Amino acid sequence: MTNYTKEKKQKKDSVLLLTYNMTNTKIPHHKKIIQKLNYLFDSLHPKLKEANPIISGSYAINLLFKPTSPYKDIDFYFQTEEDFIKAADCFFDVGADRVTANKNCVIYEINGFQYQLITRSFSTPFELITDHDFYNSAIAIQNENIFLLKNL
Repeated sequence: MTNYTKEKKQKKDSVLLLTYNMTNTKIPHHKKIIQKLNYLFDSLHPKLKEANPIISGSYAINLLFKPTSPYKDIDFYFQTEEDFIKAADCFFDVGADRVTANKNCVIYEINGFQYQLITRSFSTPFELITDHDFYNSAIAIQNENIFLLKNL
């Protein structure tokens, strides 16, 4: 294990993850955030939610802090490759207008909007947000749970 890897592991071990759900929340408008995501999933494909997507990145930031701000794409992360495949099948079923791929993600475009299914790593919400470069990105939303780092 390199020194960098050891330092990164120690950083993760020392970080406190806050998890909020519909019955235990301090997040303003938690219910509205989850309803908005459920509406998104249902409008894309009725089975997309079964893939347990994790929403993180700029869209998650907007949902929590600037819900009316425009956004250009949505990043979907997954805990397992199996969940990624389920989600990709959903986008395939709806006949995305355009599909591109690179080493980090598969991008589906529907009606001029991009949905990025991240493939560079499969991880838990905690692992995902501790790998982000900036604390203000340390948000993940999965199912009815909102995960934040305490430092956020």
